Amino acid sequence: MGELTPGLLSETVTRGVLRYAFEHVHRDPYAARGSEPVDLRLSTVLVGTHVQAVTARDSLAGLLYGVWRAAQLLLQMPGGPQPVRIREVEVIEIDEHIALDAAYELRRLLARDEWAERLRWDHPVLEVREGGIRGYRPRAVGSVWQRLVVRQDALGGLNFALIGERARVESTQVYSDVASLRRFIDRVSDHQTGAADRIASPTDPRFGGVLFQMLLPYELKERLANLDNTVLVVDDESARYPWELLSPALAGPADGETPRPFVVHAGLVRQRVTDDFRRLPQAITGYDALIVGAPSTANWQDDRRAPLAFSTLEGAEAEAQAVNELLLHDDREWLPSSLIGPTVSFEQVRIALLEKPYRLLHLCGHGVVDQWVRTMGSGLDAHEIRKTGMVLSHQEVLTAADVDQMNPPPEFVFINCCYSGRDAEGLTTPGAGPRKHPILAASLALQFIKMGSKAVVAAGWQVDDAAALLFAKTLYRALLDGEAFGEAVRGAREAVHADSGAQHNTWGAYQCYGDPQWRLHAPARAAAASAGTSLLRDADGCMSAHELADRIVQVVAVAGDKPAAAVLGQIDRLLATLAADEARRAWLSDSRVRSALGCAYRELGDHDSAARALQLGARSAYSQVQIGQLELLVNSLSRSASPDAQLAAESLLDRLDDVSNDTLGRWPLGDQDVAPTSATSERQGLRGGFVLRQAARLLDEDKALGAVAEALVKAAKLFASAYRSKRHFGDAADRRAYALSNAMLAAALAGLARRELGVAEAALAEAGTPHPGSPALGPIALWLAEAGALLDELAALDDLASFWHQTTKLELLVARTLLAHLQDPAHPLDDFAVALDLLDRALVRWPSPIQVESLQHRFLLVRHLSLALQRQPGPHPWEDLRQMLPVLTEDALARLATCGRGGH
Repeated sequence: MGELTPGLLSETVTRGVLRYAFEHVHRDPYAARGSEPVDLRLSTVLVGTHVQAVTARDSLAGLLYGVWRAAQLLLQMPGGPQPVRIREVEVIEIDEHIALDAAYELRRLLARDEWAERLRWDHPVLEVREGGIRGYRPRAVGSVWQRLVVRQDALGGLNFALIGERARVESTQVYSDVASLRRFIDRVSDHQTGAADRIASPTDPRFGGVLFQMLLPYELKERLANLDNTVLVVDDESARYPWELLSPALAGPADGETPRPFVVHAGLVRQRVTDDFRRLPQAITGYDALIVGAPSTANWQDDRRAPLAFSTLEGAEAEAQAVNELLLHDDREWLPSSLIGPTVSFEQVRIALLEKPYRLLHLCGHGVVDQWVRTMGSGLDAHEIRKTGMVLSHQEVLTAADVDQMNPPPEFVFINCCYSGRDAEGLTTPGAGPRKHPILAASLALQFIKMGSKAVVAAGWQVDDAAALLFAKTLYRALLDGEAFGEAVRGAREAVHADSGAQHNTWGAYQCYGDPQWRLHAPARAAAASAGTSLLRDADGCMSAHELADRIVQVVAVAGDKPAAAVLGQIDRLLATLAADEARRAWLSDSRVRSALGCAYRELGDHDSAARALQLGARSAYSQVQIGQLELLVNSLSRSASPDAQLAAESLLDRLDDVSNDTLGRWPLGDQDVAPTSATSERQGLRGGFVLRQAARLLDEDKALGAVAEALVKAAKLFASAYRSKRHFGDAADRRAYALSNAMLAAALAGLARRELGVAEAALAEAGTPHPGSPALGPIALWLAEAGALLDELAALDDLASFWHQTTKLELLVARTLLAHLQDPAHPLDDFAVALDLLDRALVRWPSPIQVESLQHRFLLVRHLSLALQRQPGPHPWEDLRQMLPVLTEDALARLATCGRGGH
């Protein structure tokens, strides 16, 4: 448990690939049938690298060897009608620095002969796609917990394996017979020492140090002394030791202070190694809770039939009441069922446990270990029935077998049956020996773990009533506020230790089992706090302005993952915190930080804030704002409703063109160096988009359609010129498609607005041919042919499809269909349905607000024009389009409106 090696990884991958191949060939209804080979293309992430369980090299080697081994086995399988081949393996990584490490490791692997025979990497470079994250990103504090696996061998020694941050396993062993000292450990832990014992109390500073020296091998003492968060993986035997009580050993009286226990400094949770567990435990959906506190223990007798009395547990009642109050006052709609006090019978507890599923179960009361409850039979056939668990009334005990009937199991379980207020006789029969708290804790806790509970807290040793109440309150408050289990446990232990650590060992009495990252479903206040992106979490603690800029600009890659309003609020809180920080306040004036903010604001759809940040960044001393970021500034300005923003956008575009066209300031460039460049095409595209938005505003203002058509013709010419330039310089297909689709759309809409095909023809004719080698066709036919060729090129790239790939293909398809139908009214409009399907494919990629807004703008432009046409009297040359376009655009806009996470 908790171990990952390249060998285990490759075995798992091989089995997974073989299973996938079988499912694909025999059960996938879309799989090709016949005798032709089936080619599989696989995608994987770098397993284990983010939690540092393995290195990038080991992860790659394990993954690729597993795939290669599966490929060999598939080729060797006889008798199949269709051979299966693995044609491609795609390795996906979101962090650029990890991807680069992996790419270099892959190159080194392929330099070895055996790997070069197995795999071929035709283009040994990274493929950079949408959504990747560049720059520094710190690992979240506490996100990686080292694992310490402890097993006891048959001779009583302990075997250790530490799996830590260095992606390696350190194994060692304590050879002494640790098990022989268990009785001493139990006596001290449970306050049962005698006068002859050198250590009389678990609060003695020497006790934790003795345990540290006794239980841990020398090789691990220094590692654990670093106070790293640790998951302790234990078996049935090693679980009985009080690992939570360990503390650094005293070096001598000159130390001047009592060492604090490890569990107070750092997180420590347990996990159990068990082969006996429910395979598929059901999930809990409601917020029901059952709280059982100090139930009746009446009508008990011992094995001699003498009355057996248990003390009153005021501490247990107080704890149960406190938990009940915390749930009732929580933001979530918890429905706690409380069974508290001496009037609660065993029948009530048993029935309540089984009457409905519970997310949370809290048990506190008396506990017994191996307690006699009755004798069955008589004479030679008589045998005693003894039970371990929570004491109920009428000679009944709540045991592991009883809770096993709960289905589904509770998600979180808290068991406290180790109160100091009990009579010693209430634990076992007189003279039966020590209190055996670890056995009691293990019995019920292990059963819930086997059943599938996510987190279990059980008192393993005697606790102080007041401290137990403080521990429970602190733990529940943290869990209800959305803290991770491991940190919530550490905080509760620290609170108890700070309050009364020198008087008892309650801070270390609780054995806490579960995933340290598990969270009880958080209430609204915690959900609101975490609604922003994790990339900005703790960004107010960045160590440099460079890091802060990197962290902010990373938002661009994930702007569609969370509600835009939540991320914008997160940025506002970050800036307010930085402004109040004397050491970091000056970073807000750094041009890199300002430009990063501008890019993030723009992607989140806040164009006014984006323009302000980019303007300030460009005007900073020693500005490092890039030309491309100034073009983003123009784009944001053009989207603003302010007339001043429109003027600013035009002015900036003119200035940028002046820089490109400046003949005096271009030295040492010559005439051959300053031919029209791809930068010019971007500016032409920006101007075209600017004019398209002007056309949309004219429609919003109910201006004459002649003025709208004039703006559309101008936009068509600008986009056509941008397309020619992009084609000449071999720009990417998606970028060429953007320019071409807008040129054709603007021309088609101009023709619709003026009710004349000649308007569209003239717009494209004046724009010129798509490229110098264009065939001798009419202007519309020429551009339609160009669109058809580009759509074929885009179709070949569908495997690498990004959001913009799908949407530019969609826009090109719509524009081509519109223009073709204007030229020939018999041309079918079926491709409009295909465009809506492409829209659905794009929207599953969680587009950012700027991406959604760009699509909305195009569909709104078409919709407003078509509605304006419907308001005109008399027939229209393309009546079918006049009736269809409002319906089509309404459908598309409705789909965009439901595009959840990125919405404003």
